[in-house]
Amino acid sequence: MCGIFGYNSVRPIGNKTKDIVDQLFLLSESRGKEASGCVLNDGNKINYFKAPIPASELIKSPIYKKEFSNFLNSNES
Repeated sequence: MCGIFGYNSVRPIGNKTKDIVDQLFLLSESRGKEASGCVLNDGNKINYFKAPIPASELIKSPIYKKEFSNFLNSNES
């Protein structure tokens, strides 16, 4: 099985956006523990990354934190 979810917002709301996505990742993990990934679209470009690890490990990884930070910074007013 797989756990796929989406989160769409007109404007990211800082770290609250990351908190929401983190929680969705953790809730969906029971549907797919073999791999996880994320796609971030800031309106100008689409970044994606994936790894053969559970979502609970991905959200602690340096690449996830870096990419999410870059995403949030690119959407600041």
